[in-house]
Amino acid sequence: MNEQLEAIVLSLTDYRENDAVIHVLTADKGRMALIGTGVRKVSSKNGRNIQPCTHCSILYDHKENRSMQRIRTVSSLHLFRHMKEDLKASIAGSLLCEAVQSLLEEGEPCQEIYDSLLKAFLYLDEGKHVDTTVCAFLSQMLNDLGFGLQVDGCAICNDTKVTSFSIGDGGFLCQHHMLAHRTSIWDPLDLKRFRLINKAGMKHFDILSESTQATSRDVMELVGVVRMHTGAPLRSYDLYKKI
Repeated sequence: MNEQLEAIVLSLTDYRENDAVIHVLTADKGRMALIGTGVRKVSSKNGRNIQPCTHCSILYDHKENRSMQRIRTVSSLHLFRHMKEDLKASIAGSLLCEAVQSLLEEGEPCQEIYDSLLKAFLYLDEGKHVDTTVCAFLSQMLNDLGFGLQVDGCAICNDTKVTSFSIGDGGFLCQHHMLAHRTSIWDPLDLKRFRLINKAGMKHFDILSESTQATSRDVMELVGVVRMHTGAPLRSYDLYKKI
């Protein structure tokens, strides 16, 4: 039986001589792995439309006894060419895909995360500020999955007079707990910006982008949170921070 789905391609893994395992994100079926027969051939029509960071429509053979379904045809919905032509934006797209793949369990429905990732790619394709887009997506995904940071007060005692941030404690720290946990002091403006990023997320990206721009430090902290929850290395970030 043939089934059609709309998906965002997260990554490809080589499989056999010319095939690949295609890891995709869908709104209703969550993260899936599909077999793309012959997609690594230069002549493959499907191969051109199913590259990472691509929004596409996939027709596949659905068989109950298969652990991975086989792709029949793929048509591109959005290739995000401008994003892929910009080095930093392109690596940012890979970073977001890697974060999704590390945080989401296979088969877990995720309409909100699917919508957020599609928006993030559209913003990167439009030339929006890259660090701000990355931070908005990561903070939104963490919130949607129940890993949101405490940025309204100290993560330990709820004191609203905060002076620092701790990945391990999951949010801001007051001066007392900053000293006790030996974290570094943050500038008040950095605290204010980081709070806005985590409160706005992708849902209020317009307000966020009009109010401030995220910094490399903001990206580093949010990547650190994802790494803490998943244990995934997020190798794309190692390249991202060099740009």
